[in-house]
Amino acid sequence: MSLFKWLLTAALVAVAGVGAAHVIALLEPTTAETAADGAKVPADGAEAPEEAVEMDPVMEELVELVKAANNTEPPPTFFEVPAEAEPAFDPSLAPLLESAGQCTVADYEHTHSFVPAESLEERWDAENGPSEHLIAQAEAGNPRAQFNLGYSIAAFGEVEDEGEAFEWIQRAAEGGYPPAMTEVGAALTYGYLDQEQDLERARPWLEQAAENGEALSMFTLSRLPPAEGESVETYAVRRLRLELESAALCHREAGLAIADRLDTGRGLPEQPWLANHLRANARG
Repeated sequence: MSLFKWLLTAALVAVAGVGAAHVIALLEPTTAETAADGAKVPADGAEAPEEAVEMDPVMEELVELVKAANNTEPPPTFFEVPAEAEPAFDPSLAPLLESAGQCTVADYEHTHSFVPAESLEERWDAENGPSEHLIAQAEAGNPRAQFNLGYSIAAFGEVEDEGEAFEWIQRAAEGGYPPAMTEVGAALTYGYLDQEQDLERARPWLEQAAENGEALSMFTLSRLPPAEGESVETYAVRRLRLELESAALCHREAGLAIADRLDTGRGLPEQPWLANHLRANARG
């Protein structure tokens, strides 16, 4: 499975409207709680034997993907800031931290629902591929249609189709569609959708998307190394602000990154209780 499809799976789980932990609880086999005759097993502390429960292979894969997504730590930065270069807490950042602390499980799920699953499926035929209407809109220059077409090809097409998917998404980005700018920047940052990793090409796309309020772009920018000529101290201040701005918009990985800072006191006051609160909600 390609990296893009792994990321999409996590997004589609979010669309269902329940947290990942709840999905796992519903799908995983559980131990027997009743005897063969239907009577309740006495609560004597003994463990009930596990029943052999067969699960559909697709569901098995989904459970494993959800577990992995639910326990994912923030992606590593491409540049480590020395502890002594981390900024002292700036009180002007307190409103962003407060907003991040107010994010609920539902908020995180909504932020990660880039394209509703049903809207993709409505535009894609299992035998014939994308709908003629979507193709016509994309070819006519509609940026949103171009993005949806590229996203659909990447989601439901074959691995060898990812280059075409990127081309459509890039056309949407060039047309000024912020989610497409984010996707182009992320693809170039992490090297997916048939693209070589190219941080310098990624940066301007991410900056444009971040200026348009794209939380994922803000967070991805915070993972990039310092810009040319930028001091470590200036970079550290900028990175903290980007993480907080993204977390305030309820971006999951940003919330986890801020939780780590609250545990260690790097750039923020040590507040373990708030760190635990952020981490619990971000993980669903």
